[in-house]
Amino acid sequence: NEQAQEHAAVLMQNLSMDATNQIKIAQEGGLPPLIALLRSQNEKVRSHAASALQNLSVNPENELTIVQEGALPVLIATMTTSDDYLRDCVMAILRNITLHPENKVKFVREGGMPPLISLIRSLEERVQEQAAVI
Repeated sequence: NEQAQEHAAVLMQNLSMDATNQIKIAQEGGLPPLIALLRSQNEKVRSHAASALQNLSVNPENELTIVQEGALPVLIATMTTSDDYLRDCVMAILRNITLHPENKVKFVREGGMPPLISLIRSLEERVQEQAAVI
């Protein structure tokens, strides 16, 4: 049910704003469902899930865990979306998780460079700036 997924994603987004919750969400298995919601056909569901993951990625304890839970392929696939809000969230997540040296290597291995280079070549200055910090 897309409506239930949207409500769940919004709730996770709200809960993930708290630093204590950021760790608990990851520890208690909240990452795989959020990552799965990034594959939803529903734009609102994807956006709320990405926003929650962005909040979670701010916490250094979650940098490796997000990648270990399988987020990189869907994040890389979503980098070049035409949805500005979703792309902003995804780029912020990637910026945060690639602060960890292991994730930098995995980002390149998983095929992140071609879409990143594409974004750097974008005609939109804001998109270029986002891509340049990864």
